[in-house]
Amino acid sequence: MKLLFLGLIVSLSPLARAENAIHQVSPIIQYLAQNQGIKNFAFFSLIAKRCSDFLVTDFDIYACQDGVDRMIELLDSDIYFPPDAEPVKQVYTPREFLFVAFKKNLIEALSDEGTTIYLNDLQSKLNGYLLGMEKEFNLWDFSLTYFEGPLDTSKAISALFQDTSATKLHLAYLEKLQVRGGANFNLNKELLNRTIDVINLVSDYADTRYHALFYPSHVKSGMNKSLYHFYVPLYLAMKLKDEGFSKQVASASPFMMTLTYEFITAANDYRYLFKNPETVANEWKARDIFGGFQGSMMGSGKKNLKDFAIFRASFATSTTEAVRSIINK
Repeated sequence: MKLLFLGLIVSLSPLARAENAIHQVSPIIQYLAQNQGIKNFAFFSLIAKRCSDFLVTDFDIYACQDGVDRMIELLDSDIYFPPDAEPVKQVYTPREFLFVAFKKNLIEALSDEGTTIYLNDLQSKLNGYLLGMEKEFNLWDFSLTYFEGPLDTSKAISALFQDTSATKLHLAYLEKLQVRGGANFNLNKELLNRTIDVINLVSDYADTRYHALFYPSHVKSGMNKSLYHFYVPLYLAMKLKDEGFSKQVASASPFMMTLTYEFITAANDYRYLFKNPETVANEWKARDIFGGFQGSMMGSGKKNLKDFAIFRASFATSTTEAVRSIINK
């Protein structure tokens, strides 16, 4: 059973990145990770445990676990392990595995002619910023004008920009498996590829302004430059709330996912597979957790009352007390 959970680290969530992939994956682990039912069961077990670790009442724990169950369905994830003998193609090529989240949402978005307009205009705005002609650009505000409200906006951003690293795992997945969509699919796939490249150019050029450029203006600074840490929990929390889950469940379930991933990957020996670290002293980890926390809070309609310095200090003192103080309100 432990092998099952270890194998599923590679597909734990859309927060999985190429640098965290296992370089040589055994056939058993490949089978476990690619079997949807087994993968979802293990994924649920890991996250649901955090519900019981950090929430106080039985009612809140069971409600959180119900939210986790639905959240895993919403993630709609898949993973592909290229055969060892398969030649490496120098287009979207992480070596270890190819991962996609929000598979249906991504294919639908890339098939939509409205996405063509959105990505072309987004590239134009980003290039304008690089050239000094766009002073007030903000990804969230810009995207709100192209989609029908915050929920659809978060749905689009979380699917399209789920991996803005150089590996672009979601695009690699579509490419390698030759996924097909509507008439605009191939055009939008290439547009998205180029847009992510421009996002990374802007990130390098405007390092100190990244937060102001790519996150909603009212969220607090302190997050890392990884859009998915914020926008994935944002969408999941918004969607859960839209489906009738309480604010508490809508915020807690995605945040438990963030905590699960960050805790398990905090040690190379997976000592935190089932237990939690007593403290989180690593600033990078704290910033990623802060991103997931803020996305979950905004998506559920709850308020974030903590600045990053306070947030980090609380996690460096006691993980359990830090999480309970912010999630049981």
